[in-house]
Amino acid sequence: MTENALYTLWLLLAGKQGTVKTSRLIQAMDVKQAYHATKAELIPHLGEKDAAPFLNKDLREAQRVLDDCRQKGIDVVCYHDANYPAPLREIDDPPPALFVIGQLPDPNKPTVGVVGTRKCSSDAAAAAATFSCSLALSGFQIVSGMANGIDTYAHKGSLIKGKASFAILGCGVDIIYPKSNETLYRLLREHGGLISEYLPSTPPLARNFPRRNRIISGLSDGVLVVECPPKSGSMSTARHAVEQNRMLFALPAAPSDRINTGTNQLIKHGAVFCTEPDDIFNEFLPRYGDRITPTTVRYVPAMGERSAPSHPEAPKPKGKEPAVNPPPALSVEETAVYRAFPEDQPLSADEICQQTGLPFHRVLPLLQALELSGCIEALPGSMFRRK
Repeated sequence: MTENALYTLWLLLAGKQGTVKTSRLIQAMDVKQAYHATKAELIPHLGEKDAAPFLNKDLREAQRVLDDCRQKGIDVVCYHDANYPAPLREIDDPPPALFVIGQLPDPNKPTVGVVGTRKCSSDAAAAAATFSCSLALSGFQIVSGMANGIDTYAHKGSLIKGKASFAILGCGVDIIYPKSNETLYRLLREHGGLISEYLPSTPPLARNFPRRNRIISGLSDGVLVVECPPKSGSMSTARHAVEQNRMLFALPAAPSDRINTGTNQLIKHGAVFCTEPDDIFNEFLPRYGDRITPTTVRYVPAMGERSAPSHPEAPKPKGKEPAVNPPPALSVEETAVYRAFPEDQPLSADEICQQTGLPFHRVLPLLQALELSGCIEALPGSMFRRK
């Protein structure tokens, strides 16, 4: 963390978090100047009423939050830091700071945001995973919001292939929301990043999520909307993408779908009609031809495309092997993990490691792949059960 962290935390604590005026202030002067600024110097940027809270120069609470971040392994990346994402500097309302667990997206790689409804259809879930897998294998980074539904499948699609994915949260990065995505949260922390503009311990308030959508689009070169109603957070992200001059892609909804017609509206208003990953590749090849290698894979629930196994033989579970017949089209390692589950008895990832002899960093992606394929289900408390 840089010296800017302490003064930026003071700025966030003194003002109202998530206000455009605070963003304008850090665009007008660096945070140390803002800290030392007089009322007369602040008024032109904030107005007299909003300038008043910034006359309190007490740094103790900011120092407490900074110490808390260090203890929790949270990095504070400030607007004036060299590693602050350049694309976010381009938007009208850049966050003064990003709280990060893990990493920020690589600035040298193209990034696509993948969003959609929480209550998605199985076809849309498969499409989100297919596009995410294909984009990740082709050299793109995937950004989404870790919500249930399309966001979850977008993250899993890249993580299954061992590629990084990044979640923009509407709460503090030290809070797992939704709770059902606890395992996904752990994977993102280790293989990508969890990012928020909100102070640690900020609860997932409804008003936070529309604002976080501008960061999903702001970090992205393009945004893919997979499935959504006309009035939804995904449509908000799409509007931000257009305002920020990002490419916008949308998968068409079936004529019989009377609920998720949002993507059809986007296509009518200029979004790229998208049915194949090639539709995205074709738009970005002129700009990123030296950094991407178009690769398309298919995801079909329970019969998906699989990575080549890294072991010639399945590891033998310790003790008596349960008499379980795995579904077809599983890799050797996936078969070993699947067979480790007794019928109707949930296991943790650690217990799977003990049963199979596989290392933890291999077991988590395998569990995610099996869950995505419909072979197992995630339970509260980071437990899993065979379906």
